[in-house]
Amino acid sequence: MATGIPKRHSKKTTDSAVLSAADNNPDVFLSYQGKSSIQAILATQPADLLKMWPDRVIPLHESPNRLYYGDNLPVLASLLHDPRIRGKVRLIYIDPPFATSGVFQTRGQADAYSDLLAGAHFIEFLRKRLVLLRELLADDGSIYVHLDDNMAFHIKIIMDEVFGPKNFRNWITRKKCNPKNYTRKTYGNVADYILFYTKSDNYVWHRPVEGWTKERALKEYQYIEEGTGRRYKKVPIHAPGVRNGETGKQWKGMEPPPGKHWQYIPDKLDDMDARGEIYWSPNGNPRRKIYFDDSDGIPIQDIWMDFRDAHNQNIKITGYPTEKNSDMLTRIIEASSNPGDLVLDCFSGSGTTISIAAELGRNWIGIDSSTESISTILNRFAYGTQAMGDFVTTKEKPPQMLSLFDSLEEVVKEKATPPCGKQVTDFSLFAEKSVVGNLTTIVTDWCKTVGFSSFSSSVGERECDYGGSSSMLSTATGHISSVDPIMAKLIAKIGDCRLIRKTEGFEALAEAIIKQQLSRKAAQTIFVRILTAADSSHITPKLLAGMTDEKLRECGVSARKVSYLRSLQQFEASGTLDFGKLEDESDEEVINALTKIKGIGRWTAEMYLIFVLLRPNVFPLDDVAIRGALCRQYGIDSESFLDEGIKIADAWQPYRSIGCWYLWAFLNEGSKG
Repeated sequence: MATGIPKRHSKKTTDSAVLSAADNNPDVFLSYQGKSSIQAILATQPADLLKMWPDRVIPLHESPNRLYYGDNLPVLASLLHDPRIRGKVRLIYIDPPFATSGVFQTRGQADAYSDLLAGAHFIEFLRKRLVLLRELLADDGSIYVHLDDNMAFHIKIIMDEVFGPKNFRNWITRKKCNPKNYTRKTYGNVADYILFYTKSDNYVWHRPVEGWTKERALKEYQYIEEGTGRRYKKVPIHAPGVRNGETGKQWKGMEPPPGKHWQYIPDKLDDMDARGEIYWSPNGNPRRKIYFDDSDGIPIQDIWMDFRDAHNQNIKITGYPTEKNSDMLTRIIEASSNPGDLVLDCFSGSGTTISIAAELGRNWIGIDSSTESISTILNRFAYGTQAMGDFVTTKEKPPQMLSLFDSLEEVVKEKATPPCGKQVTDFSLFAEKSVVGNLTTIVTDWCKTVGFSSFSSSVGERECDYGGSSSMLSTATGHISSVDPIMAKLIAKIGDCRLIRKTEGFEALAEAIIKQQLSRKAAQTIFVRILTAADSSHITPKLLAGMTDEKLRECGVSARKVSYLRSLQQFEASGTLDFGKLEDESDEEVINALTKIKGIGRWTAEMYLIFVLLRPNVFPLDDVAIRGALCRQYGIDSESFLDEGIKIADAWQPYRSIGCWYLWAFLNEGSKG
């Protein structure tokens, strides 16, 4: 193992399981409202996790590589309780949100993640995670935090507090893009920053170098040694600063220059001189010979010019909006870890860090809360990256907003080309139990891609009246196809039904209320604002109870919808609304119970039946999208819909919900027939 001990940090730091100002003694602290104690952060409730893939492993042969879907704060807290992880992570690289107040989308215009935190909320958001990451980091480990000028200066102070100012190694400046010609009243912003810290003075370090060019080598190593023919350069043998020890004494009758000291003790200088490694100028001034053939290359400095973002270079990429340069990650991983070490990235995004770690023989842990991120990573594991190509595409009409519950894919993606090259399958995939259904289709498709028929049918499929199983869906589509030729053609075109349970009871209804009469993007922005304001990954009764009406209004919730949310909250708190009991009640009983809540009508209750309880035989008569799809598919007019539409759907029984799903999917794909 290689280690680095810079001279300016010669005093050994003391590690502690619980951080305090006294341990780290930074000169400057950030004080802001809502700053949690270290003890409170370390007591974060661990995530309730479910393993999604693989469902079976040979004992003692489970892969050390892990991919987690969920809020990284409770996931990191759960890792603190794993003795295989805590204090064992050699390298952490994170590329967290930059406090840009924006929503980032993929090339296909799918929302990848929201970056809506700012100010003290952002600082505390990141500080909590840095505290947990420090506990996971090995004593000889390193952490790199990638930021831009919005928050890098604030987080530098926070990292001094968490890791100690003595463990600061570098403020790396990276050129992120090409020059910006549209800048008018400022200098072009082409840089962002990477803060490099270690946990102690003794850390893994392999100094990165770049290769010599012939021109630069000849210019820097100008001299050729007589007798050997070796090319060399001359460097001083003294360094700044007065020393009272051996390096401050005379050597060969000479004192060090004023204000300086010898770089080596006199005895070592004698040995170097005896080997001919000291050059003496005509006036008796000593210099050390540095030979070109001893040089591995030019040491890398803290300004990186060659690692522009993937979207700014003609390289292969995934298309994820914040994807970082793979060569940059290669440099970081090779410099601060050894093969077999554990590398962690809790803002995984497109998966560049964990993919490069795998390529370089490291073990890895990746975490992200975006389904688009997990989908991108799994696609990368199956297919690798694709050529960048042209980002300019023909603008298409966005798909129609079909359901408050958004449980079907907005766009059915084109089938990718067959996988080539080495696939990554040596890992385990975990998800928070409350959101595991979000990944069901994604993981199923990935398993088929990499040659696994499926994963455990118990994962991600909620038991209900029909079990939510693939066999039931197959039976349903077979029945509908046999009784309805028009639907048979549509089912053949759309493919497998992807009707899955995505949210739990309370959150599903709260989300439905928030999304009423709003576009998907506007509703999502409000939803994320609420979650970020409460530093939570889910809307719960406790979250709403802790937020004032004014705070909800600040997040964009109308006064009317605030009253609806309070009604939902009161019904749940009083026990009048028992979500567990709803699971066992009939469809009409569920509708009657839900419509007693202010702001919840029959249509919303029917959506709840279809997308949360997965009831198979619901026909939402008042759904505008269903009416439109039936009229287009069957050539009926709106006036005769009531009679004709009901008659058509009755033929699908007992699987009318599945028939409705295909009609929504038909509209979502923008099909013409």
